[in-house]
Amino acid sequence: MILVAFDLETTGLDPRIDQILQIGAVAFNPPAQDILGKFERVIRWTRYSGDAVALSMNTALLLRCAKEGVSILSAIKDLEIWLEPFKTDGKPPVVVGFNVAPFDLAFLHSATDLRLFHHRAVELGTLFIGENGLPESSKEVVGNVLGRKVAHDAVQDATDAAELYMRWWSLSRGRGKIAW
Repeated sequence: MILVAFDLETTGLDPRIDQILQIGAVAFNPPAQDILGKFERVIRWTRYSGDAVALSMNTALLLRCAKEGVSILSAIKDLEIWLEPFKTDGKPPVVVGFNVAPFDLAFLHSATDLRLFHHRAVELGTLFIGENGLPESSKEVVGNVLGRKVAHDAVQDATDAAELYMRWWSLSRGRGKIAW
């Protein structure tokens, strides 16, 4: 079983007007507890625009984009090629992440009409339920389970998502109930 953890860094929260700055993906096999590969591209735009807080938070990333970035179309084509070996029976891989369906995939779909991922997504917040009975945020889960802060780097955040899913997978298969 192969899944792909996926994350984006963007210039804001609205896929209609904000831009993708970084694409990160990690292919992994939960039963084997194995990371199979990582993907990253930073995106160069002619002009960067977005929310002031997001732009300020991503200053170092914006400098990388200006120096190392590729076009959004090139990055998406590279992602499509990278995902090819991780298809199952010719179907795109299932994607895993925090807010991956409503946020990351919404941005990806605004940039392309390609179907890069399976129509089902695993929202990690729904696997990690807080004491109040509600799904935990990425900040809470990464802090509580992995003992570190959310990196706000697409590759590291995707790596954290893969690690969290594999941890959940292992615990849920071993005990039938997860206790953190």
